Amino acid sequence: MLENAPRWFAQTTLDVGLVVDEDDVDDRLPLALTGLSGWGVGDRVLRAALAGVDPERAKQAEWRRGQVPPRELGRAELQKVVQYVGPLRMVSVEAAREADTAAGRPASADLLGSAETLDVRAELPDGRTVVGTVPGVHGRRVVRTEYSRLGPKHRLRAWVQALALAVSDPGHTWDAVTIGRSPRGPGVAWSTLAPPDGDAATALLADLLALRDEAARAPLPFLPEVSLKYTEERRTSPARDALMRAGWLWNKGFERKDPYVVLAWGRDAVLDDVAGHATTADLGRHPDDPTRLGALARRVWDPLLDHELRGAR
Repeated sequence: MLENAPRWFAQTTLDVGLVVDEDDVDDRLPLALTGLSGWGVGDRVLRAALAGVDPERAKQAEWRRGQVPPRELGRAELQKVVQYVGPLRMVSVEAAREADTAAGRPASADLLGSAETLDVRAELPDGRTVVGTVPGVHGRRVVRTEYSRLGPKHRLRAWVQALALAVSDPGHTWDAVTIGRSPRGPGVAWSTLAPPDGDAATALLADLLALRDEAARAPLPFLPEVSLKYTEERRTSPARDALMRAGWLWNKGFERKDPYVVLAWGRDAVLDDVAGHATTADLGRHPDDPTRLGALARRVWDPLLDHELRGAR
């Protein structure tokens, strides 16, 4: 729901799915690794490296798939992938080994095989229970590595998982480390989220569940990229300026072109129209944020940012 609230509403509440026109299949030899095909190659090489496979061997496997550009073009593209994967794996190893050592577990070269999948059963004050599983756990830390550039969706997912673990097993201190390529150029970026203990974690998880209830009744103007931008700007600027700067990102970004966003608010909608008016409950939480988008953005992102440490290399 947090990754795409309008899509979640359409698919869950309305049982509606959109058929999006696909581009014609291009049967020409690729000259570069771009888009989904480039991400697929990078993700496979990364998963192999995290499982202990030498990146050079993974590169050779991709070469033999026949899905990369020919000859020197393909070799150059694959070499770039390996150059991205090496630092990602290094940071992942450091994060996982630190957690395994703290828990008294032996370190392993196979990060995927040594990770645990934990069951979650989080009891909330209203009598409801959040159940599920959290993969990629080393000791008391969730470690997730993405070939993609580290983005808001990755951080939101890690936040929910960390909160669920903290409420399900309050006797331990949990955190979640999410690693990806830097959003601002070459290099690696990571986010470490350490949720609060006890009742504070329970209250935050319960509020996200209440937000899920609201998202089941109407498409919420909560969009990860734009809402994060609003919240970051709001920390140093008034609501009007924060919405204006979020609007710059909206105009040049991909979220306004998402088919479910178009379904909810129309093609090329203006952010002021999408933002809507804050409800009475919204104003009770954030009286200085007059839009629904602004109130929801701060409701989700403020607690996350308060408990996050960012790093880059």
